Amino acid sequence: PAAPLALLGAQQLVAPGRSGRRSFAAVGPSAALLVGPSSPSSSSLRRPAEGDKERRALVLHHGFFGGRRVGGLKKLSIEYFRGVPADLRDHGYDVLVTEVPSTASTKVRAEEFAEQVAAWPELAGRRVTILAHSMGGLDARYAISKLGLAPTVDTLLTIATPHRGSPVADILLGFGDYTGLTGMVQVLPFKLLAEMPDGGRSLTVEASTAFNVEVIDAPEVQYLSVGGDRGSRTRTSPEVLATYMYIHSVEGPNDGLVSVSSATWGTYLETLDMDHLHQMNFPLPHRWLTSAPTYQDVVLVYRRLAGAATSPDGEAPPGAGLTSPRPSRLGLAAANSV
Repeated sequence: PAAPLALLGAQQLVAPGRSGRRSFAAVGPSAALLVGPSSPSSSSLRRPAEGDKERRALVLHHGFFGGRRVGGLKKLSIEYFRGVPADLRDHGYDVLVTEVPSTASTKVRAEEFAEQVAAWPELAGRRVTILAHSMGGLDARYAISKLGLAPTVDTLLTIATPHRGSPVADILLGFGDYTGLTGMVQVLPFKLLAEMPDGGRSLTVEASTAFNVEVIDAPEVQYLSVGGDRGSRTRTSPEVLATYMYIHSVEGPNDGLVSVSSATWGTYLETLDMDHLHQMNFPLPHRWLTSAPTYQDVVLVYRRLAGAATSPDGEAPPGAGLTSPRPSRLGLAAANSV
């Protein structure tokens, strides 16, 4: 099982094919800030220089079953990264929010992702920083390694990305194959979920092992990562409680869908005090029950991560709700009843 990383600060973990360009150090229990200089880039695209106050180019990329918004009808849908793009734009970033086929394979999603980044009108000769959530991190890695996006990217920061797969995907795909559900979803009317088996298979442990052999990190790109873990069952959202318990039994600390060990790639910055749903800033009605991070907490976390990934001197706004756990009301009630 993976050891808890919530209070370990920054940890240099080098992935295959990666050459380190910056160093990180922990400042307090939840800070992991950039302290070393960047190496010169051979790319003709501009990387912000130290002291450069120009607006930074930043890309937000969603995970499996995601999009710019999640849900059916527009009025009933929910913004993925709720509130984050607007806040980042208010704090000096030009932000592209991408949208790819939500349940397709990594390769299909990556192709669409690369096209959107390359066609972004506001790119304007700058190299971008990518903040990619969950499966989005795999899309970005593939686009950088296989689709020629490396010269356009300065930094990729993955958030709870299953770099080594998720045992939840293994179970669901195995069950679907055994019962025939995998084939059934591919013949639904209007091909609503036809791509889902391909997308789900991309997240299995076996597929991820092959992916990591094939998809080699680009030496000119900096790879950063964070994971998530609420630390207990009573602090985890009920929607992912069962999967949290299962993953904890086989891989240790996790956010309900992705373990900390699987989320680690390149330089691991820290373990966020969020589960997988909190990271999307979904308006969960039971936040008060589990003492989950508030809407504003999550927005500040993304601002802080963007700052750490883009600032040459490592200055980033302080975050909230990161690695300092607060007891849930369920946990307090259980303790008081003893």
